[in-house]
Amino acid sequence: MGADVVLFSGGKDIQGPQSSGLMVGKKDIISLCRLQGYPHHAIGRPMKLDKETIMGFVRAIELYLQDDHLHY
Repeated sequence: MGADVVLFSGGKDIQGPQSSGLMVGKKDIISLCRLQGYPHHAIGRPMKLDKETIMGFVRAIELYLQDDHLHY
């Protein structure tokens, strides 16, 4: 639909952990955002996720993709 980057909250529509989220988009923009995380310890450091949250979010995405969202 023309968006360069889209962010999804893990705890809202996807019904995963509240402290999770997903960013999808153009590779160059995602690469710039990754510079804020490990090992650079910039603004992304406080937003580090633990492995339990990551696995919970992965499972929430799997369940979300199995659901039929057209019949709500």
